[in-house]
Amino acid sequence: MHIYFFTHNIMKKAFIFSVLMMLVLLASCWVNDSEESASMLSPDTLISGQVEDFTFMSQGFAEYNPSLIWETENTVLFFHQESCGTCKTTEADLIANGVPTDLQVLKIDIDADSSVPLKQKYGVTMKHTFVQVDANGEMIKKWSGSMSGDDIVAQINGSGYAAPASSDLSAISGFDDYVPSLVGKRENTVLFFHQESCGTCKATEENLMEESIPDNVQVLKIDIDSDSATGLKTQYGVTMKHTFVQVDGDGEMIKKWNGSAGIDDILEKIGWEVMMEKDDAMSGKDDAMMEKDIQAQDWKEVMTTELSGTYSNYDASLVGNTDDTVLFFHASWCPSCSAADKGITSGTVPEGLTILKTDYDSSTDLRKKYGVVAQHTFVQIDADGNEIKKWVGWNSVEDIVERVQ
Repeated sequence: MHIYFFTHNIMKKAFIFSVLMMLVLLASCWVNDSEESASMLSPDTLISGQVEDFTFMSQGFAEYNPSLIWETENTVLFFHQESCGTCKTTEADLIANGVPTDLQVLKIDIDADSSVPLKQKYGVTMKHTFVQVDANGEMIKKWSGSMSGDDIVAQINGSGYAAPASSDLSAISGFDDYVPSLVGKRENTVLFFHQESCGTCKATEENLMEESIPDNVQVLKIDIDSDSATGLKTQYGVTMKHTFVQVDGDGEMIKKWNGSAGIDDILEKIGWEVMMEKDDAMSGKDDAMMEKDIQAQDWKEVMTTELSGTYSNYDASLVGNTDDTVLFFHASWCPSCSAADKGITSGTVPEGLTILKTDYDSSTDLRKKYGVVAQHTFVQIDADGNEIKKWVGWNSVEDIVERVQ
């Protein structure tokens, strides 16, 4: 009996000891996990300091901190640069208006050394870039150029348009890459569906970058090949490049057309009153600048004595007067012809080259002689009028010079 009680007591103490050891082991594991979690959120991984050191600048907008990533349903990282004007504009909107309660935008200084791992992780190479991430910090989507909380929400919902990764338009007054928040900023908004491989689109873009756009007009460029442009193309029924859509302040379509070569064509499409306002806006220019604008608008006023070579209406007596003669079969109703006309007019025809603008509709004999079946055709001829070379669709003096044999 004594042996039984003795053995029972030993087993009871052993059981209690085992339980205590298990509790100690569990406590040790919990401490290790806590230390590991703390190391994951160490200051070396942060942009803005310790975990507890963050401040929301407005509803849902704060400096980046990894501890915030799993706080809401949608997290967007905003790679910001202090010297970036568009970044500052977006920041001001986010501070003033905040974002929806199920969204947070975390600002990252793209120039900070501590942002390098994040830039490498998400493949960020330029300022004003946005990256949507999941609760584990894995990238869902990346884009550039959002100007407001509404733009960011549109991107997350799949209805936003992603501006190109780089653009030369930020300094052009009245001509910019499309973002939804710009619609309605001026009295008249025109969307320009552009394609990089489209020669006439490029010619129009160059004209818009050089021309004076009235203060009450804005032209917003959209890359028609971008996946994010699909919603806009569907909304406005756009099926081809070089299409223009005038919209109101709510983005509703007013008018749609194709082929404008420059701001004058666009102004004519949206109404004479706007054209008159453009004239008023131009009235302050000095005489030299005004004269340049007038010359650029009407090729007939380009005098051959002001050029080394010649650009003129077709005249048989001019054939062979220089080393090279090129006939340009032009139609007044052809948008790409108008773009080429402006491209030639704004350039300098080199010495030894004569370009003769030939009316496509009325020059039936010449079309038959050279086998011209489409407008915007160029034919190089010799002094006797014999064809040397023929091509279609180029838009500047440089293009023509490159093709001439």
